[in-house]
Amino acid sequence: MKLYISADLEGVCGVSSKAQCYPQLAGAGNILPAYTLATQALAAELRAVLRGLASGGSPEANLEATLEATQHTPHAEPLDVLINDAHGPMVNLHPQQLLPSAPEGDDAFEAHWPSVQLLSGKPKLCAMMAGLNEDYSAAMFVGYHSKAGTQCGVLAHSFVDWLTDITLNGRSVGEAWLNALYAHALGVPVLLGSGDQAFCDELRELLPEVLTVSTKTGQGWAAAIHQNPADVQQELAAQAAMALDELHSGVPQAPPSWLPEAPYILRLSLSHPVAADLICQQPHWQRVNGLTVETRQGSYLTTYQALQGAYACLGATQNIAQVF
Repeated sequence: MKLYISADLEGVCGVSSKAQCYPQLAGAGNILPAYTLATQALAAELRAVLRGLASGGSPEANLEATLEATQHTPHAEPLDVLINDAHGPMVNLHPQQLLPSAPEGDDAFEAHWPSVQLLSGKPKLCAMMAGLNEDYSAAMFVGYHSKAGTQCGVLAHSFVDWLTDITLNGRSVGEAWLNALYAHALGVPVLLGSGDQAFCDELRELLPEVLTVSTKTGQGWAAAIHQNPADVQQELAAQAAMALDELHSGVPQAPPSWLPEAPYILRLSLSHPVAADLICQQPHWQRVNGLTVETRQGSYLTTYQALQGAYACLGATQNIAQVF
């Protein structure tokens, strides 16, 4: 069985400042250690998910004792997990950080630990959802955030700062919905999502049956009350195990509560005219007004790819507006 994890950073427990999310902001104030701590926290949350997949979600460290106490038997089918580093530079993780996390000598953990691969770096096709295809049985989102403009959404944005809003067939959407709809278009259900409370609410609006883990509650765009990291990791392990059990049960997940139909009209609202100028250099994008562009596509997969092309263009030229 193959599982897919898209890993962002803003939704991780302990992260509430943009300076924690980008190493290039480590100038004044020597905030590089904050970025390092944030990425270490992301790795810890990912290991918690992997631990849940391996052990059935118990917070206990020793797998054999856990199985004896809970009568839970790990699923015999081999589990292959692809983790896509989906934040910013997309080089926030190292494979070494995703190895089995258990006390030395606990061979049971290593025996049941999923086979893990890490997809990192950019540019890559479909960015945050790179590597996903129809061969995967399920997907999970870790460290996610809510869409641009969400009240008390911690570090809420939609792909890049230049995008102030994205609408799909007239409905405002963000990364959570767009990525979940992409997975759905490939026939892959999203079973688990973690991030701030605003993200969890946003994802459940589209996927009412999805399991979620809230890492913090926003008190503003760059302020939050954070949960205890140990509690978050324990809950991630438990929910990941539950998601895997649900997958093995064979009960299909309910479809998204909203499914747009063709033609797919994707409209981007931008913060600077230069951004619109840049996007309209690509095929199939039309100018709506000075700060708005749109594309019309016949399938959701090509719609998502068009969005990622625009996103990649903006991501490569974030500082161009400073010239004008």
